[in-house]
Amino acid sequence: MWRIIDTPESSNIRKIAYNPVTLTLRVIFKSNDAYEYAKVPNQVAGELMASPSVGSVFSRLIRNHYEFVKYQGGTIDQDEVSPV
Repeated sequence: MWRIIDTPESSNIRKIAYNPVTLTLRVIFKSNDAYEYAKVPNQVAGELMASPSVGSVFSRLIRNHYEFVKYQGGTIDQDEVSPV
């Protein structure tokens, strides 16, 4: 099951969702572009989701470190998430 947070304080990232079972991280940007990052460890995703500056942590720990694909839709189905 996905854990999701809104990130209204971020200038670039709108939402983050993480599935600790599959180690999949979804990042939805304010532009509505969305990406899925594979094999993101729980510790890394937890640091990202707990950070007051998600953009900085994303740039430092996620971007250019994990394989990704563009996620179609730019939204996350509420049936597959649980709020954090």
